[in-house]
Amino acid sequence: MKGFPPLINTLLATSLVLTIGRGITLPFIAIYLSEHFRLLPAGVGVILGCSLSIGIITSLYGGYLVDKFSKNTLMVAAIVLYGLSFFLMPSIARPGGMVALLAVLHTTYSVLSITIKACFAEWLPVAQRTRAFSMNYTLINVGWAIGSSLGVWVAGFGVLLPFYLSGGLTLLVVIVLHFRLRRSPSPPAAAGVSAPCPPASARRSAFCAATGG
Repeated sequence: MKGFPPLINTLLATSLVLTIGRGITLPFIAIYLSEHFRLLPAGVGVILGCSLSIGIITSLYGGYLVDKFSKNTLMVAAIVLYGLSFFLMPSIARPGGMVALLAVLHTTYSVLSITIKACFAEWLPVAQRTRAFSMNYTLINVGWAIGSSLGVWVAGFGVLLPFYLSGGLTLLVVIVLHFRLRRSPSPPAAAGVSAPCPPASARRSAFCAATGG
């Protein structure tokens, strides 16, 4: 991440840590649903499929939210909801509630991903944008690799620990990002910045963001 402004490095680190949190829990969620709700594989598939479908549909408004609201506020709000989803999952007693929470999880992650990419496009000169997008994609893959391995290890100590660890990582991220944004409320100066990407491009990235791309 050498050569980027500090705030961009913070966003890249945010993307990495939140993906680790996602990787800790989501690969394990099918087993949890099966054991906690006594569901057959078909029932687990319905919950996961419905929640992901809802998340994809609602994430189509991510580009609109990025254009409508402050990026700083949107990122913090999305991360807070994202973290609350992990903390609330162990208390859900009905499958319908799990569908709703997983949908919130997918939606907020997608909105956050779109917002981060919009920040890259707005805050970086053209020469650095491609490198930032590539670095972000690499860190997402690294996050999944670390998170899934860490989730398997943590689940051995307690079935609910992956949820709390994911939520704790998210809480740490939102605190660090909040103070970092307060110290640098304005976009970092970037020489040679051309016109930012059109809003429609952020909306078209919703499908990729929903799948962690």
